[in-house]
Amino acid sequence: MTSTKITVDIVSDVVCPWCYIGFKRLQLAMSAMEGTEFELRWQPFELNPDMPEEGQDLQQHMAEKYGSTPSKTADSRQLLKAVGMSLGIEVNHLPKARIVNTFRAHQLLHWAEHFGKGQSLQIAMFERYFGAGCNLNDISELVKLAAKVGLNPEDAERILREETFRTVVRQKEAVWLQRGVRSVPTYIFNDKFALNGAREPDEIVATLRQLAETNQL
Repeated sequence: MTSTKITVDIVSDVVCPWCYIGFKRLQLAMSAMEGTEFELRWQPFELNPDMPEEGQDLQQHMAEKYGSTPSKTADSRQLLKAVGMSLGIEVNHLPKARIVNTFRAHQLLHWAEHFGKGQSLQIAMFERYFGAGCNLNDISELVKLAAKVGLNPEDAERILREETFRTVVRQKEAVWLQRGVRSVPTYIFNDKFALNGAREPDEIVATLRQLAETNQL
Protein backbone atom coordinates (compact mmCIF):
# COMPACT_ATOMS: atom_id res chain seq x y z
CA MET A 1 0.00 0.00 0.00
CA THR A 2 1.18 3.53 -0.71
CA SER A 3 -0.41 4.91 2.47
CA THR A 4 1.49 4.28 5.71
CA LYS A 5 -1.17 5.60 8.05
CA ILE A 6 -4.94 5.21 7.96
CA THR A 7 -7.32 6.91 10.36
CA VAL A 8 -10.47 4.93 11.07
CA ASP A 9 -13.54 6.52 12.61
CA ILE A 10 -15.64 3.70 14.06
CA VAL A 11 -19.27 4.78 14.41
CA SER A 12 -20.69 2.33 16.89
CA ASP A 13 -23.18 1.60 19.66
CA VAL A 14 -22.24 -0.46 22.70
CA VAL A 15 -25.36 -2.67 22.57
CA CYS A 16 -24.85 -3.58 18.91
CA PRO A 17 -23.50 -7.15 18.60
CA TRP A 18 -22.33 -6.58 15.03
CA CYS A 19 -20.27 -3.62 16.24
CA TYR A 20 -18.41 -5.96 18.59
CA ILE A 21 -17.98 -8.56 15.86
CA GLY A 22 -17.04 -5.89 13.34
CA PHE A 23 -14.31 -4.54 15.62
CA LYS A 24 -12.71 -7.97 15.98
CA ARG A 25 -12.83 -8.42 12.21
CA LEU A 26 -11.32 -4.98 11.71
CA GLN A 27 -8.49 -5.92 14.06
CA LEU A 28 -7.78 -9.01 11.98
CA ALA A 29 -7.75 -6.91 8.82
CA MET A 30 -5.34 -4.40 10.34
CA SER A 31 -2.97 -7.15 11.47
CA ALA A 32 -2.85 -8.45 7.89
CA MET A 33 -1.67 -5.10 6.54
CA GLU A 34 2.00 -4.95 7.46
CA GLY A 35 3.63 -1.56 7.14
CA THR A 36 0.36 0.32 7.64
CA GLU A 37 -0.31 2.23 10.84
CA PHE A 38 -3.91 2.63 12.00
CA GLU A 39 -5.41 5.25 14.28
CA LEU A 40 -8.82 4.29 15.62
CA ARG A 41 -11.33 6.89 16.75
CA TRP A 42 -14.58 5.65 18.26
CA GLN A 43 -17.66 7.72 17.48
CA PRO A 44 -21.05 7.64 19.26
CA PHE A 45 -24.26 6.38 17.73
CA GLU A 46 -27.52 5.45 19.48
CA LEU A 47 -29.57 2.74 17.86
CA ASN A 48 -32.45 3.58 20.19
CA PRO A 49 -32.12 7.20 21.32
CA ASP A 50 -35.71 7.25 22.60
CA MET A 51 -35.30 4.15 24.75
CA PRO A 52 -36.72 4.81 28.26
CA GLU A 53 -34.59 4.63 31.39
CA GLU A 54 -35.75 1.13 32.31
CA GLY A 55 -34.93 -0.27 28.87
CA GLN A 56 -36.96 -2.94 27.10
CA ASP A 57 -37.07 -6.71 26.96
CA LEU A 58 -34.98 -7.86 23.98
CA GLN A 59 -37.65 -10.09 22.43
CA GLN A 60 -40.28 -7.39 22.75
CA HIS A 61 -37.89 -4.86 21.23
CA MET A 62 -37.02 -7.11 18.29
CA ALA A 63 -40.70 -7.78 17.62
CA GLU A 64 -41.73 -4.14 17.76
CA LYS A 65 -38.79 -2.66 15.84
CA TYR A 66 -38.03 -5.39 13.32
CA GLY A 67 -41.10 -7.60 13.33
CA SER A 68 -38.98 -10.53 14.52
CA THR A 69 -40.68 -13.66 15.88
CA PRO A 70 -39.32 -15.52 18.93
CA SER A 71 -37.94 -18.26 16.66
CA LYS A 72 -36.16 -15.75 14.42
CA THR A 73 -34.71 -13.99 17.45
CA ALA A 74 -33.48 -17.32 18.79
CA ASP A 75 -31.87 -18.12 15.44
CA SER A 76 -30.20 -14.72 15.45
CA ARG A 77 -28.87 -15.37 18.96
CA GLN A 78 -27.33 -18.65 17.84
CA LEU A 79 -25.75 -17.07 14.77
CA LEU A 80 -24.23 -14.24 16.79
CA LYS A 81 -22.93 -16.67 19.39
CA ALA A 82 -21.31 -18.87 16.74
CA VAL A 83 -19.73 -15.95 14.90
CA GLY A 84 -18.46 -14.57 18.19
CA MET A 85 -16.91 -17.89 19.17
CA SER A 86 -15.07 -18.03 15.84
CA LEU A 87 -13.48 -14.70 16.77
CA GLY A 88 -12.68 -15.65 20.34
CA ILE A 89 -15.33 -13.44 21.94
CA GLU A 90 -18.61 -14.02 23.74
CA VAL A 91 -21.62 -12.56 21.95
CA ASN A 92 -24.62 -13.81 23.84
CA HIS A 93 -28.06 -12.44 24.65
CA LEU A 94 -29.24 -14.00 27.88
CA PRO A 95 -32.88 -15.12 28.16
CA LYS A 96 -33.79 -12.02 30.18
CA ALA A 97 -31.63 -9.67 28.09
CA ARG A 98 -32.71 -6.06 27.81
CA ILE A 99 -31.96 -3.30 25.35
CA VAL A 100 -31.04 -0.15 27.24
CA ASN A 101 -30.50 3.53 26.57
CA THR A 102 -26.79 4.07 25.81
CA PHE A 103 -26.45 7.85 26.08
CA ARG A 104 -24.75 7.63 29.50
CA ALA A 105 -22.35 5.02 28.19
CA HIS A 106 -21.35 7.26 25.30
CA GLN A 107 -20.77 10.17 27.67
CA LEU A 108 -18.45 8.01 29.77
CA LEU A 109 -16.62 6.81 26.66
CA HIS A 110 -16.06 10.41 25.55
CA TRP A 111 -14.58 11.24 28.95
CA ALA A 112 -12.38 8.13 28.87
CA GLU A 113 -10.84 9.28 25.59
CA HIS A 114 -9.19 12.16 27.48
CA PHE A 115 -7.08 9.58 29.31
CA GLY A 116 -6.40 7.28 26.38
CA LYS A 117 -8.84 4.73 27.81
CA GLY A 118 -11.69 5.02 25.32
CA GLN A 119 -11.05 1.79 23.45
CA SER A 120 -10.33 -0.18 26.63
CA LEU A 121 -13.62 0.99 28.10
CA GLN A 122 -15.46 0.27 24.85
CA ILE A 123 -14.23 -3.32 24.88
CA ALA A 124 -15.05 -3.69 28.58
CA MET A 125 -18.60 -2.56 27.86
CA PHE A 126 -18.94 -5.03 24.99
CA GLU A 127 -17.64 -7.85 27.19
CA ARG A 128 -19.93 -7.12 30.11
CA TYR A 129 -23.07 -6.49 28.07
CA PHE A 130 -22.77 -9.48 25.76
CA GLY A 131 -21.14 -11.74 28.33
CA ALA A 132 -23.21 -11.02 31.42
CA GLY A 133 -26.09 -8.79 30.40
CA CYS A 134 -24.74 -5.77 32.28
CA ASN A 135 -27.07 -2.75 32.33
CA LEU A 136 -25.03 -0.11 30.51
CA ASN A 137 -27.48 2.60 31.55
CA ASP A 138 -26.88 1.99 35.26
CA ILE A 139 -24.47 4.50 36.75
CA SER A 140 -23.06 2.08 39.32
CA GLU A 141 -22.31 -0.51 36.63
CA LEU A 142 -20.67 2.12 34.41
CA VAL A 143 -18.53 3.33 37.30
CA LYS A 144 -17.35 -0.23 37.94
CA LEU A 145 -16.33 -0.57 34.30
CA ALA A 146 -14.48 2.76 34.44
CA ALA A 147 -12.54 1.58 37.48
CA LYS A 148 -11.79 -1.73 35.77
CA VAL A 149 -9.88 0.02 32.99
CA GLY A 150 -7.98 2.27 35.38
CA LEU A 151 -10.16 5.38 35.51
CA ASN A 152 -11.03 7.22 38.70
CA PRO A 153 -14.43 5.90 39.85
CA GLU A 154 -15.34 9.04 41.82
CA ASP A 155 -14.71 11.22 38.78
CA ALA A 156 -16.62 8.79 36.57
CA GLU A 157 -19.69 8.95 38.82
CA ARG A 158 -19.51 12.72 39.00
CA ILE A 159 -19.43 13.30 35.24
CA LEU A 160 -22.28 10.84 34.76
CA ARG A 161 -24.52 12.39 37.40
CA GLU A 162 -23.74 15.93 36.26
CA GLU A 163 -23.97 14.95 32.57
CA THR A 164 -20.79 16.93 31.98
CA PHE A 165 -20.44 15.78 28.38
CA ARG A 166 -24.11 15.69 27.42
CA THR A 167 -23.86 18.53 24.89
CA VAL A 168 -20.62 17.47 23.23
CA VAL A 169 -21.82 13.88 22.76
CA ARG A 170 -25.09 15.09 21.25
CA GLN A 171 -23.07 17.25 18.87
CA LYS A 172 -20.85 14.33 17.87
CA GLU A 173 -23.88 12.11 17.25
CA ALA A 174 -25.43 14.83 15.10
CA VAL A 175 -22.31 15.06 12.93
CA TRP A 176 -22.57 11.43 11.85
CA LEU A 177 -26.30 11.62 11.26
CA GLN A 178 -25.73 14.68 9.08
CA ARG A 179 -23.09 12.75 7.17
CA GLY A 180 -25.63 10.05 6.37
CA VAL A 181 -24.71 7.33 8.85
CA ARG A 182 -27.89 5.38 9.59
CA SER A 183 -26.55 1.99 10.64
CA VAL A 184 -23.63 0.63 12.62
CA PRO A 185 -20.92 -0.34 12.51
CA THR A 186 -19.79 2.20 9.95
CA TYR A 187 -16.09 2.80 9.31
CA ILE A 188 -14.78 5.99 7.73
CA PHE A 189 -11.22 5.69 6.45
CA ASN A 190 -9.08 8.86 6.33
CA ASP A 191 -12.30 10.88 6.48
CA LYS A 192 -12.87 9.95 2.81
CA PHE A 193 -14.39 6.52 2.35
CA ALA A 194 -17.17 4.85 4.34
CA LEU A 195 -17.67 1.10 4.73
CA ASN A 196 -20.85 -0.16 6.38
CA GLY A 197 -21.40 -3.37 8.27
CA ALA A 198 -19.29 -5.98 10.03
CA ARG A 199 -17.32 -6.92 6.92
CA GLU A 200 -15.04 -9.95 6.76
CA PRO A 201 -11.33 -9.16 7.27
CA ASP A 202 -10.40 -10.15 3.69
CA GLU A 203 -13.02 -7.79 2.29
CA ILE A 204 -11.73 -4.90 4.39
CA VAL A 205 -8.15 -5.53 3.30
CA ALA A 206 -9.10 -5.82 -0.37
CA THR A 207 -11.14 -2.62 -0.21
CA LEU A 208 -8.36 -0.62 1.43
CA ARG A 209 -5.74 -1.88 -1.00
CA GLN A 210 -7.92 -1.01 -3.98
CA LEU A 211 -8.55 2.47 -2.59
CA ALA A 212 -4.84 3.00 -2.02
CA GLU A 213 -3.96 1.85 -5.53
CA THR A 214 -6.45 4.33 -7.01
CA ASN A 215 -5.27 7.16 -4.73
CA GLN A 216 -8.59 7.37 -2.91
CA LEU A 217 -7.05 7.15 0.56
